[in-house]
Amino acid sequence: QSKENDTKRLYQITKLNKNTLTLVYYDQREKITETFKKSTLKSIPEKEFSVCLDSHPKEYYATDPDYTYTKGNNFVLSQISKNAPLAKGNGYITIHFTINCNKEIGRFGVEQMDTFYKPATYSPELIKHLINEIALLKDWPDFVRTSYQHDIHAFLLFKIKDGKIVDLCP
Repeated sequence: QSKENDTKRLYQITKLNKNTLTLVYYDQREKITETFKKSTLKSIPEKEFSVCLDSHPKEYYATDPDYTYTKGNNFVLSQISKNAPLAKGNGYITIHFTINCNKEIGRFGVEQMDTFYKPATYSPELIKHLINEIALLKDWPDFVRTSYQHDIHAFLLFKIKDGKIVDLCP
């Protein structure tokens, strides 16, 4: 199979101890450092997830038609808003994830920002709730596999207003 467009980010571990992990990587010419601290929350139950082809997944918007949830955003918003913990502040939470060729979800990532798109932090309980609820979504459409694209990278961006989830895109 072709390895075209098979780009992988390389990380360097620069600090590792019992409670902290620091990684460095490059995006274009920019050096990016990320530090992770051990969570005191109960961990999200791990389920086994693997991609179908170990390459960069196709972006959801690069398919024809766009690869979006079959029941629509209103359904997702209503499901995820139910029983969602309240957060402080206003802004946005983006949950990134990969959907493999079997329509399973994994490889979660989180971005949090305020209404000015500056980094922000929302309650860990809300983040955990969002990830758990997204992991339960099952009605993803079929997509055409190519010789080098078997998986889809997608995201859901949640708008937070007065501590509540009020909107969703894309």
